[in-house]
Amino acid sequence: IDGTHPKSEGHNILAQVIHDAITGPDDNTAPSAPTGLSPTAPSTTSVNLTWDEPSGNPSGYEIYRDGACVKVVTSDPRPFSDSKLNPGIYSYSIRAFDRALNTSPKSASVTIDTRGTIPDPEPPTIPTGLSGSTERNAVSLTWNPSTDNVSVVGYQIRRETTLIGTTGETAWIDAGLQLGQTYSYSVRAYDPSGNYSEYCAPVQVEVPILDLPDGWQAADVGYVGIHGSSSFSSGAYSIQYSGSDIFNAADSFGYTYTPLSGDGSITARVVSMENTNEWAKCGVMIRETLEPGSTHASMVLTPMKKVSFQRRTGTNAASPSGVSTTFGSYPYWVRMVRDGETLTGFHSSDGTSWTKLSSVNLTMNANVWIGLAHCSHDNTRLNTAIIDNVSISGGGANQAPTLQGIGNQTVRAGETIRITIQASDPDSGPEPLQYSASAE
Repeated sequence: IDGTHPKSEGHNILAQVIHDAITGPDDNTAPSAPTGLSPTAPSTTSVNLTWDEPSGNPSGYEIYRDGACVKVVTSDPRPFSDSKLNPGIYSYSIRAFDRALNTSPKSASVTIDTRGTIPDPEPPTIPTGLSGSTERNAVSLTWNPSTDNVSVVGYQIRRETTLIGTTGETAWIDAGLQLGQTYSYSVRAYDPSGNYSEYCAPVQVEVPILDLPDGWQAADVGYVGIHGSSSFSSGAYSIQYSGSDIFNAADSFGYTYTPLSGDGSITARVVSMENTNEWAKCGVMIRETLEPGSTHASMVLTPMKKVSFQRRTGTNAASPSGVSTTFGSYPYWVRMVRDGETLTGFHSSDGTSWTKLSSVNLTMNANVWIGLAHCSHDNTRLNTAIIDNVSISGGGANQAPTLQGIGNQTVRAGETIRITIQASDPDSGPEPLQYSASAE
């Protein structure tokens, strides 16, 4: 595995590795994966490799050619020369290790052709069998592999007329799409000499609008890196959002919500959530508006099994760290109650026995939004969570607005008539009333 034994210098490398492992500090943190791996071929029989030094104080590297370790070095060898090769096409990757023999993940692989100036004008065949399927706001593409007289290095994926990615696989996921939109995709292949096939015939994929219960809506609140989505099926909400946090003076998260007028509560069981970050959050919220700096109170869970009471007591005010405690395992229950100006958070392991975590006095409008809050704490990634047993109590029945009557008026043809109307609705949502008019 050292790539040199039993040559004369092999025992030196082995001795150095053993020495470093014995004398090195106790350490179980591996270096990061090397990046920037770049090959050059000064001749048909050798390849020079260089890369960026990873973090973690590496003491050596393993050099891989076509998946097999061909050399181990215990010092910085950049540039590293792999010699005595036959002219051909080779794939390289490397990984680092430290004195405690912790090994990093392998770097991304790179391919180089050492056949010199041997011409290769033949492009790969056009990919076939392109198809797409949807899951929430993402499209999964698959296709059949192309063939080439030398080899197929990879594929380029195009949405409409824009290149959106390159891959060495025959699959691609395009995430963060808008619901209700139709997208056109096509793919082409390329070889080591830079020959490209034609793009295959495009396929049309529609990202459907996902159903929510009557009266419920879903939206991104604040700036998010990837648009999220919510769906409801068989009594469970499947929610997928990015967002940086529900914190500080402006929130960045996904909200699945419905109006609440007056006092009320929301109860939910968080079945599962992804660990995109230890401070990703998912739970229940009562919120005055859909603006990033709105006042709110929330009961949220994190992947690190913390349950936290979050609040913002003034519009655009700083939101302090929540009152938190730990819980045992998912699924886990949370509840938020509004009683006058007091908002209280509860949690439970079984949905029967409830424990109060904290409360806050918070002045908000009578009409607010109540629902499910979710953020990945990593604005470049979507976090998926499943929530069921969602119930809302209180708020009263939503009543129709009251419109003042309009008296009869007479107008001649060609003249303009002006009518002033006024309506009120004590239990509408925070949004303004909408008016429409018709002529009979």
